[in-house]
Amino acid sequence: LRVFRPGDSSKLVAVSRKSSVQDVIIFMTTHYNLSAPEYSICLVSVDGNGVVKQTMLPESLTNLHSRVRVNARFYLKCNQKMEVLLSDDGKHEVMAKYARGFFFSLEASAVARELTVTNHDLYGRITPLEYINFLWNPEVHDEYINLQCFTDRFNAEVAWVVDEVCAHTDSSKKRADAIKKFIKIARLCFQANNFNTLFAIVSGLAATPVSRLKQSWERLPSKYTEYYAQLESLMDPSRNMAKYRHALEKASANPPLIPFFPLLMKDLSFLHEGNDSKSEGLVNFDKLRTFAKRLKDMRNGYRIQYNENTLLWRKVRCFMAKRRMRNDRTMVLSSGCWQETVCTAHVDLHWCSVSRDLPILVSKAVGSVLKWYGKHGSTLSTRLAVEQTFQTGISK
Repeated sequence: LRVFRPGDSSKLVAVSRKSSVQDVIIFMTTHYNLSAPEYSICLVSVDGNGVVKQTMLPESLTNLHSRVRVNARFYLKCNQKMEVLLSDDGKHEVMAKYARGFFFSLEASAVARELTVTNHDLYGRITPLEYINFLWNPEVHDEYINLQCFTDRFNAEVAWVVDEVCAHTDSSKKRADAIKKFIKIARLCFQANNFNTLFAIVSGLAATPVSRLKQSWERLPSKYTEYYAQLESLMDPSRNMAKYRHALEKASANPPLIPFFPLLMKDLSFLHEGNDSKSEGLVNFDKLRTFAKRLKDMRNGYRIQYNENTLLWRKVRCFMAKRRMRNDRTMVLSSGCWQETVCTAHVDLHWCSVSRDLPILVSKAVGSVLKWYGKHGSTLSTRLAVEQTFQTGISK
């Protein structure tokens, strides 16, 4: 949770379902060297008309993540003072997010990450026996529950894309922004070898309710129109989807991956229906060996979990590090805390050291920070400290 203080300074607090309001108070007061009994946590929300509502949360309250809203903030409040928690600037910021909607407040990288990790978990739960039960005994639904759940997940993602875009009935610009964001998510999923979500998003954008929104598509920047055309080309059905199969073969060398599940089931069904299980009263072992080999190849895709050493997390972490360093530098420099600025830059460079984009990030970061010092002035020792910190990060 991000917990604010009057003046809109804030601190991120890691919580679990069992964490209580009292736990958050203790963490915040300890961080800021305050007395815990004198403080409480308030939930400050703003409705569409700009009316601010303030609610003091009981210390025993848990499951705090369920109270997170786009139009609300958690504040650390001193019980002995009468003070305005939400400033005018903070109020305008909250209302702007509320007006845009929850989907627009999410980072595309965070959405792609959660979709990929969740889909990979569901895909990994499908046992080889479930594929066999689905093909040989399709009427017994209890024998392939995980397979059915993963199929439903694909359909739900398609419906989500259509619903999210078409929900903005009052503005073609918002619909265009939604389409643009889904294209961003789809490209990140492609980089993460998550073909299932990629095809779900492209299928949703290609659905009639979305594809016929001509004004919305015309508002889309030409760059994103080109991105969408590239992603859509993977769905080309010619030559038995040769483009997708080539991309899948290339991704197989860099697992983990999540294949396009409907096509996977189509291939298995064709293998089952196109070959008799028995020939002249004898078991067709060639069919069974081919089937077993196909299932074994599929399992290799989800044996490796998504973690810090995989493509998805490198891409997402690099993006998040850039974003975090930009935000933290602005916040810290405005408060005049030089030492924390240096430490933040160093940590973020070390965090991105596994990324191929590190040289670009370093050059931009060094340029931005030194440009700020050149404009506003600084002591020589502070300037040298910044340069030394970045050089240490580069060497690592």
